[in-house]
Amino acid sequence: MDTKIISVAAKTSKIPLESTGKLLFDRISTFENTAVAFFEVKSGVTCTYGNLAINSLNLATNLRNSLGIVKNDHLAIISENSHKIWVAALAGLYLAAPFHLLNPGFTTYELKKYLMMSEPKVVFCSKQVLLKLQVVRDECTFIEAVVLFDDEDDTSKDVIPYKDLIQEGCDGKCFEMEEVDDLDNQVAYIANSSGTTGLPKGVMVTHANLRLNMSHVIDRELYPFEDNSVVLHVIPFYHVHGCGVCYCGLYRGLKLLVMDQFEPKSYLHNIQEHKVSTLFIVPTLADFLANSPLLDTYDLSSVEQIYSAAAVLKTTTHQKVLKRFNIKSVRQIYGATEIGVAVFMTPTASFKPGSTGKITPGLSVKIVDPATGESLGCNQSGEICVKTATMKGYLNDPENTRTAFDADGFVRTGDVGYYDEEHHFYIVDRLKDLIKYKAFQVPPLEIEEILLRHPGVGDAAVVGKPDERYGELAVAFVVRVEGVEVEESEVVDFVAKYLSVEKRLHGGVRFVREIPRNGVGKILRKELRELL
Repeated sequence: MDTKIISVAAKTSKIPLESTGKLLFDRISTFENTAVAFFEVKSGVTCTYGNLAINSLNLATNLRNSLGIVKNDHLAIISENSHKIWVAALAGLYLAAPFHLLNPGFTTYELKKYLMMSEPKVVFCSKQVLLKLQVVRDECTFIEAVVLFDDEDDTSKDVIPYKDLIQEGCDGKCFEMEEVDDLDNQVAYIANSSGTTGLPKGVMVTHANLRLNMSHVIDRELYPFEDNSVVLHVIPFYHVHGCGVCYCGLYRGLKLLVMDQFEPKSYLHNIQEHKVSTLFIVPTLADFLANSPLLDTYDLSSVEQIYSAAAVLKTTTHQKVLKRFNIKSVRQIYGATEIGVAVFMTPTASFKPGSTGKITPGLSVKIVDPATGESLGCNQSGEICVKTATMKGYLNDPENTRTAFDADGFVRTGDVGYYDEEHHFYIVDRLKDLIKYKAFQVPPLEIEEILLRHPGVGDAAVVGKPDERYGELAVAFVVRVEGVEVEESEVVDFVAKYLSVEKRLHGGVRFVREIPRNGVGKILRKELRELL
């Protein structure tokens, strides 16, 4: 065995080799029917574990019998955070019908592109999304039915009310879960990623990956909280981190308090009101918790555990949060959409400042020299490559799937890091072109594609500008078409017409004479970053 590959044995023996739909249903059925699974902060709606079990079974039955959904048909779910997302997601898992989680903030341009990617037969959506969906539906002829989560009196919109599909179906005894014989290859859901570069791709997350995640959440070394712990959840469910917290939380029997957007006073009030014990956050939220004077006006003493993911947490922020909450550690989590599971996590007993933690069970990691492909040893920086129950690949994209893995089946993360003598890992840089805005990965190529549609833009390149609060802000370098006057605000507004909030030019526009490129036309982004 290569001594430069660090591996930690999996702890999946306690979990049956079954589809995650059956695993989750069997587990949910063991909890008290009246135990709260979800409480929606904004609406005050409560969904118990009993509600979740029967509604998801009824929905799966009606999807199969009334709408003709069979194994491997695709579903799409597009909504703000709501328990209904997970009723639909569970139904998809029972049927082995992969669900594609999409951002409700997508523009019609983005929505069409992502729907064309997965071609779902049934789309679940909220009222906010419905109007945008109707704009693109004529072009998306593969959509056979639209299910509206919200109550809607106007039935002329050619939609099926969600409430009608959960009323009657099956009591569980007559429902047959779809068999999943190959957990490593059966797709559970589709997440969105840009890989290390390029345009967005559909990551096919497998049942084996979900099973590994569930083995982590019952590992009390990783998650040392009680089964009925109260978790406040504001991370979008369509994000791989938000999705993972949900299905793992349900497997552990947690009470999930759901917010569909962050509002400081409401967030703190609900920690106090519901005695929240566990927070799952991202670094921008950590900055708020570290620095806002609002925290001094609330009783937050119930918080025992904080987990931060989606980007590296600054050491100063980490220390401030520890002090304000008087807890032993903030557990940092490192992962990637393609891997779909926590790769590194901060251990409580041996925290090291600046480290993103140690390898979690069931994974192998190596550090590779990007130039030679050689595996590197201790305290040598290189690309982090990971092998585990990862994605099956990118949906309908064999070429990018091939380049995502090395010859030994390790996923190339595009992040640069190293490990020390005790196998603590540190992230120091990244090879990937992606811009990290809040918890979102923003592909420059997608923004550049839009910029070049503008009649006054002759050439363009986009890079990230470092920002203390948001991580990075997208900045466009633009070459005007000769003789055409284009102002910064016009370019910024043009991009905003096509792309959702996180992909917009928050860093502004710089007009230049030319975009630096190498001999084969590749944009020299390093030179542009130096210009900033």
